[in-house]
Amino acid sequence: MATDIEIAQKATLQRITKVAKDQLGIDDEHLEPYGHFKAKISLDYVNSLANRPDGKLILVTAISPTPAGEGKTTTTVGLGDALNRIGKKASICLREPSLGPVFGMKGGAAGGGYAQVAPMEDINLHFTGDFHAIALANNLLAAMIDNHIHHGNELRFDLRRIMWKRVVDMNDRALREITVGLGGPSNGFPRQDRFDIVVASEVMAIFCLATSLKGLKDRLGNIIVGYTREQKPIHARELKAHGAMAVLLKDALKPNLAQTLENTPAFIHGGPFANIAHGCNSVLATTTALKLTDYVVTEAGFGADLGAEKSKYLPRVGEAFEGFEELPTFPGLYYIRLLVAAREFARSGIVRAFTALQKAGEEAQRLTDYAESFRIENDLVPVPLWEGDCTTRLETLADIPRGKAVYWFERTDLVKAKEVLGDVVCLRGNVPASMLTTGTPEQVDAYCRMLIEKVGKGGGFILDGAIGIPDESKPENVTAMFEAARKYVP
Repeated sequence: MATDIEIAQKATLQRITKVAKDQLGIDDEHLEPYGHFKAKISLDYVNSLANRPDGKLILVTAISPTPAGEGKTTTTVGLGDALNRIGKKASICLREPSLGPVFGMKGGAAGGGYAQVAPMEDINLHFTGDFHAIALANNLLAAMIDNHIHHGNELRFDLRRIMWKRVVDMNDRALREITVGLGGPSNGFPRQDRFDIVVASEVMAIFCLATSLKGLKDRLGNIIVGYTREQKPIHARELKAHGAMAVLLKDALKPNLAQTLENTPAFIHGGPFANIAHGCNSVLATTTALKLTDYVVTEAGFGADLGAEKSKYLPRVGEAFEGFEELPTFPGLYYIRLLVAAREFARSGIVRAFTALQKAGEEAQRLTDYAESFRIENDLVPVPLWEGDCTTRLETLADIPRGKAVYWFERTDLVKAKEVLGDVVCLRGNVPASMLTTGTPEQVDAYCRMLIEKVGKGGGFILDGAIGIPDESKPENVTAMFEAARKYVP
């Protein structure tokens, strides 16, 4: 039986310019070839696709992740080829492999057997150099932190609270915990540090959520790199590092195009891990593929409880944040879920107020900094309201025109809410977290209907609560809560 690499090397590949022209309609002038079989697509061309309708997105996931992988990439490639074989216009989207797993237990991440992307060796190794650019951007910021401290520490970094770590795209356990700055005064101040793998870098997560170079630069500037002794956060923009980091990433941001062994177009771009980030290829690659083909098959890292759970929201990020570039760089699904849900409620026409993002202590200022960039014209007006009494908060909400959604994150006296805002329906504040995490959709629906009838009928409702929608909530229960509002609020 032929090995994967033997199969890949015997395959007859088309020049990438032919794949792009014949199957995607992309002219040569919009491609930046890296040899004969891989290329980058210019951002100007990507932006020109904005008004085209989207195709259908198909997600491949798995039930039980295993140390060796489950075959999601192989299934993705095979399904993409099959759709094209039966006459559908399809493409696939994959993450770029990390050299750590490639040289580790899992091996390559380009598929297997006759369901592979090619050129397989290039994709599994350096490909178009995106990961090297991401590693350099990450480590440039790390070097600038130590250099800033060495030259006087004007920003007053607390050496015990430097959050930013270095990265290398390799499994090297000896670098997990290290001491830097040894060797005398010219080498800086000794301190504890560590290396992460490139795909675990916050730069990778930001890179895969960015939709423009400007948006990428702004998000990089918002990275918290450390704290002062007073525990005040210090951002990358205060070091003036974000511009240089963005320059290092300017070419990497362009989506990569390759092909399968059966010449199906393959967008392979970015690769954040799913356990510490969102586990999907770049938003730019997915949105570009959706504009160019009728069907896009993609995969999400690990199992359905990690990558798949998060990926449900990522294809809608462009829609949910239409009108501005910024997506908050807080780690985790929680923030994405709340923002997308807010947009959906606002569009339903039944929202007067919505629950707010809030984090205690050191992240409160960060939320304040982001608040204005969350604004979505005519739909969503998030307001950080973690200071002041209940009446003050409600009066602030009362100034928001009907039909807009407001982020609001304190349990509110319902009598006072009705007095200030008029007739409202309070759902989330009274739906127990346990019901969302362990109950059934039928129980959630009945509970929400009871709440709506009990509180009274009005022109909108408040989705309120001190913890928002728990990450461990069952998706079907969250959906049931949303649908209850649409069904029972007049």
